[in-house]
Amino acid sequence: MRLWDAATGTPVGVPLRGHEGTIYSTSFSPDGRRIVSASYDGTAIVWTIAPTTQELIDQAKALVPRCLSADLRTRFGLSPEPPAWCIELKMAIPHPGLAGVASVQTRVLRATAAY
Repeated sequence: MRLWDAATGTPVGVPLRGHEGTIYSTSFSPDGRRIVSASYDGTAIVWTIAPTTQELIDQAKALVPRCLSADLRTRFGLSPEPPAWCIELKMAIPHPGLAGVASVQTRVLRATAAY
């Protein structure tokens, strides 16, 4: 599935991959942050295409559950005291190199026929 800019006709972002069959229906959520697509492979996928800042933070914590060291927190203009979840995890990133985490979140729902 591909998103396109309606005004310019150019593709937006990368293709969204996940269905194994032809997609026959799509719909945006009222807030425009999610798309649901349905496919002949029997799946429906909810795509989060515009996550909130908190969703990105939660995703990063789930993927790489480490905290910034006091030095890095100060360097990024944060309080040197880590948030409570960092203290609970007792983990810190020991080096200044950080990689950004951004991706399209998906949930695959499998449809089953009930007879």
